[in-house]
Amino acid sequence: MEGDNMTDDATAAARQNWEAASAGWERNADLVIRTTSTLSHWLIEHLDPQPGEEFLELAAGPGDTGFAIARRIAPDGRLISTDLAPGMVAAAKRRAASVGITNAEFREMDAQRIDLPDGSVDGVVHRLGPFLLPDPAASAREVRRVLRDGGRYATASWGPMDRNPAMPVMAQTMMQLGFIPQAPPGDDGTGPGGMASMSDPAKVRAVLTDAGFTDITIEEVEVPFHFRGFDELWKFPTELAGPIGQVIKRMDDADRTRVKDAITAATEPFLEGGEYRFPAVAVCFIAR
Repeated sequence: MEGDNMTDDATAAARQNWEAASAGWERNADLVIRTTSTLSHWLIEHLDPQPGEEFLELAAGPGDTGFAIARRIAPDGRLISTDLAPGMVAAAKRRAASVGITNAEFREMDAQRIDLPDGSVDGVVHRLGPFLLPDPAASAREVRRVLRDGGRYATASWGPMDRNPAMPVMAQTMMQLGFIPQAPPGDDGTGPGGMASMSDPAKVRAVLTDAGFTDITIEEVEVPFHFRGFDELWKFPTELAGPIGQVIKRMDDADRTRVKDAITAATEPFLEGGEYRFPAVAVCFIAR
């Protein structure tokens, strides 16, 4: 029971963080789409959605990956677009209306407790979500439960932090300035809920196998980050990085300026001709 309570508490905190960030994600949906388009393309091509199928998207955020699937399964197929945060669900619904998606329904849902019947969907996509979950193994079991025979599951998590420098540079800057707690010595982000918690292909394979998947393909995919100047880069920690963004929002102008100046200095090695280019690697998998 203690473990369940801990998971519930962590899930509630995540809901609060991403609810607070939902407006920023909606405002910057085009930036998110551009930054992660390579990753979304990999997931969709490996899922190979067919007209008339039913798909579930977990942690949909503003909904771009699911919308691409919805277009492929139209007119008779259905997308169930879900997110833990109600603000994200509302954002996805508004964006669907603006881009002409009519074959989708929108629901608030915890990826660890999927509120669907057994064997009810042909595919599940969960882009950049499992590593944030308090219990990714529970989510994998739930995904397997709701998939029909022959159904497929595609998702991705970030690779090791030393190969994804844009992420730790923000957190490390905040730690150095004393605005968030220092990470324990040796912390490489692989602990529960860490950015690299699902970066080990062997760990991912074990989680999927234990959940009942037997046909598993895992591939590293390069997803370089490209920001057109510092104003666009600044949106990353302030509008898109949930917990860090909330810390920055609570600062006064002087502290916010300190953080901005420090991040400017820390990211200078990635500045080329006025644009910022960060290498990034994701661990992607398709499972049946």
